Amino acid sequence: MYPSAVLESSLLFVYNTLTLSVGILMIGLVMLKGIFNKSTAYLGLGTGILGIISVAGSFVISSLSVTIIIASILTTVWVLFVGYRLYRLGHSR
Repeated sequence: MYPSAVLESSLLFVYNTLTLSVGILMIGLVMLKGIFNKSTAYLGLGTGILGIISVAGSFVISSLSVTIIIASILTTVWVLFVGYRLYRLGHSR
């Protein structure tokens, strides 16, 4: 009963998007002082902030719900950047 209630509510959107956005934001902050490019770190920061705005903003202003699409695209690009850098690190030895 509980899983179906969660799937039908907007709570699932908050769980999925907000936790991922906060995680990407924190990783982006750590990346600023690490071995990753600054562009990848700033992309992570922007993605995290936009994801948080898309969750919080969609409850206040309904037109901000479009930002989830942009945040999803930025998340995909950020994951590709991070994956490429990790691949290069693995093959540098």
